[in-house]
Amino acid sequence: MPDSYDLTKLGPEAFEHLVNSLAMRTLGSGHTGFGPGADGGRDGYFEGEAPYPSMSERWSGVWYIQSKFHRPHLSKDAQKWLIEQIAEELKLFSDPTGNRIWPNNWIFATNIDPSGIPETGAFDKALKLVKAQRPELASRFHIWGGHKILDLLAMHPDAGDYYRHFLTPGHVIKELYEQLKDDRIGVESIIRYFVVGQFEEQQYTKLEQAGSDADTRPGIHKLFIDLPFRAPQYDFSGFITNSIGHAAARCHRIDTKQPINDHFIRWSRHPHRARVWFIKGGPGQGKSTMGQFLSQIQRAALILESDELPVLPIIKQLARDVKEAPATSSFWPIVPRIPIFVELKDYAQWFGSRKANEPHGILTY
Repeated sequence: MPDSYDLTKLGPEAFEHLVNSLAMRTLGSGHTGFGPGADGGRDGYFEGEAPYPSMSERWSGVWYIQSKFHRPHLSKDAQKWLIEQIAEELKLFSDPTGNRIWPNNWIFATNIDPSGIPETGAFDKALKLVKAQRPELASRFHIWGGHKILDLLAMHPDAGDYYRHFLTPGHVIKELYEQLKDDRIGVESIIRYFVVGQFEEQQYTKLEQAGSDADTRPGIHKLFIDLPFRAPQYDFSGFITNSIGHAAARCHRIDTKQPINDHFIRWSRHPHRARVWFIKGGPGQGKSTMGQFLSQIQRAALILESDELPVLPIIKQLARDVKEAPATSSFWPIVPRIPIFVELKDYAQWFGSRKANEPHGILTY
């Protein structure tokens, strides 16, 4: 479970919420989390005795939980950043003109793991800073680093389930594979959803990541432009949709009689033949739009060429519009496939919200 989470994806507010959730489960339900804004050195607050750091050694008094999130690439030296954050908080606590009140127990939570080198490591440096400013607090000061947060998530799976949308893609794909065994919904309903339902739902472009906040959503088949790409390992360049169209038109059934050697593997993984594509690009560069458009033309072809999918006239006309769009002319499939378009983040969030007695399968989703 712990290695399945990627804490760098949370962001400061989500990380703070996660830390407070774990603090409530660790200290007790009397723990209080605060909203964004000035916090007086406390993102979370608890007062009383708690079974921490162990059942036998129970700290008591006023507890402050401070959350500090280090964004990827925020600084070249994360350990130095961590020490600077702690030093700044201590400075504010020690300021006689300020209104901060020292706690009896201080937990400093961060997604950075403090280095443990004696004397010179971030952990010992932080402890030395606290001891210099507030000697009595030094024995009641802990750092919850990244691995500590992951360990607490493993200890409290209910909190982990709430943050399933921050699972790494590899873990979610494994869940998808396992949950394909779910048999709680009929095949006919599934196919109709993936073809007709999704065709209507995904007819518009999604321009949020490209910077558009307007509610005027043009049809994707009216705006789509194929994107160039490079595959350096093949010294090959071309256009994404055109190349995936070539690859999708091939039969990808595994042939057990085919001899597997380096030459065949390289030949089969060429962009025009590959069974799997991995597209790398930044936000708003068209990855999702490309997948959305490819799925739309497959759905349109199935709707126009199959009598097994009765649809409303307006849906049939939309399918004709997609087929006749200039952007579609080079990609129209002869034998269309049923596209399954899954946003892993959305599926993981849904999966985590399900109760134990409710079906969790990808087919139900």
